[in-house]
Amino acid sequence: MFDIYLTCIVIGLAIGILSPDAFNETNDLLVSIACLFAWVFVEALFLSTAGTTPGKWLFRTRVVPATGAKLDYSSALSRSFKVWWRGLGIGFPLASIITLFVAHGNLTKNGVTSWDRDDGINIVHDRIGPLRVLVAIIFFLGFLMLVALGSA
Repeated sequence: MFDIYLTCIVIGLAIGILSPDAFNETNDLLVSIACLFAWVFVEALFLSTAGTTPGKWLFRTRVVPATGAKLDYSSALSRSFKVWWRGLGIGFPLASIITLFVAHGNLTKNGVTSWDRDDGINIVHDRIGPLRVLVAIIFFLGFLMLVALGSA
């Protein structure tokens, strides 16, 4: 979610600068869905070049294919689309709640998400230190402040 929120902040700022009147209740949902869709391609680029994303780096999480190398762009894009579809319900609010709930249940029960199991991908977690936790908390509080300011 860190990565998605970061992407939405960047896209939201760009839209706000280029077209300040673009945001209203109808457009907010469309912009959110568009941000989530854009993230599919950005995440695949990050995973195939850096082997991680800003959020995964912060939370010391790595996406490691069975080969041990970085994912190629095609494999990373396939994984990102599966996360978008199966895990995030393509961003539609009710569908997203359901797919996140189901994905969490599968992860808890099986120790792996369906999209990573299908592609033979392992998710490796390293210990997160207090500084990284603090950065994440500050980021999410900042995001909530931006949302509150945007709603005012």
